[in-house]
Amino acid sequence: SRYGGGIYNNGTLNLTGSTVSENTTSNNGGGIYNDHGPVTFTASTVRGNAAQKHGGGIFNRDALTLTGSTVSGNSATDGGGILNDGTLTLTDSSLSGNRATDDGGGIASYSGTLTLARSSVSGNSASDLGGGISIDFTALTLTNSTVSGNTASYGGGIYVYGSSSTANLSFSTLTNNQATGTSSEGGGILISSGTVKLKGVILANNTSESGSGPECSGSLISQGYNLIKSNADCGFTAQTDITGQDPDLGPLADNGGPTQTHLPAAGSPVLDKVSTGNCTTLGGTVLSTDQRGVSRPQGTACEIGSVERQP
Repeated sequence: SRYGGGIYNNGTLNLTGSTVSENTTSNNGGGIYNDHGPVTFTASTVRGNAAQKHGGGIFNRDALTLTGSTVSGNSATDGGGILNDGTLTLTDSSLSGNRATDDGGGIASYSGTLTLARSSVSGNSASDLGGGISIDFTALTLTNSTVSGNTASYGGGIYVYGSSSTANLSFSTLTNNQATGTSSEGGGILISSGTVKLKGVILANNTSESGSGPECSGSLISQGYNLIKSNADCGFTAQTDITGQDPDLGPLADNGGPTQTHLPAAGSPVLDKVSTGNCTTLGGTVLSTDQRGVSRPQGTACEIGSVERQP
């Protein structure tokens, strides 16, 4: 079919414990095309679907909520995993191994809102922009989440574009992402335009083949308590930020909880660096747990990044 190789929704759709796989479309929404009406995924899987244009796994034009779900191994020109043009919310969910021949290996969002909490975006790839996430005129909120091992020519982890785009990242881990083009920049994050704010974020061990902005490229606004290994091509000014240090993280693995994480080592500089009163999102919401659901703090103060190390 031209829209929604597996499912075309124009009403209300709830899927629980379901799998949508191996579907194709000549246009948008290889697995699912959500035209109008809310779609809810719970403990479900979207894998191995393909779209010739947008949204290999899912194309969303309205409201889409994924909880405890997986989007993996899908492909499209833009939005290998998901193409969002509405309201997209992921909680306790994973996007992995999705591929875009243009932008947004994991997710491409061209308008609306994109919210990820306690989720993992890993091992996705895009030939051009945003291996993990690519946003354009979108409000992105990333909390207690991991963006790891994604690749693109520009913006290996996250690419931000559009004057009205905002990206608010709180207590998340961005590591091992790569910008691979010969004139690449922004291994972790590339900000072409828009506003990006970080609090309690690990931004380390990302790479750029050209050497430009290995961790980030563009204008970042620090709200403090971040660790950035290389400060080249992006300025962090808050006194509580740590620069020039390795966070000493373990590999992406099952460390408990519904999604994979990077566990800080016992001697990591991110341990106990955020006073309890500052363990909050950029919007001021108290973060009482980490990405895995483990209580924050475990020690005298909270850890930087998405994971609390238990004694």
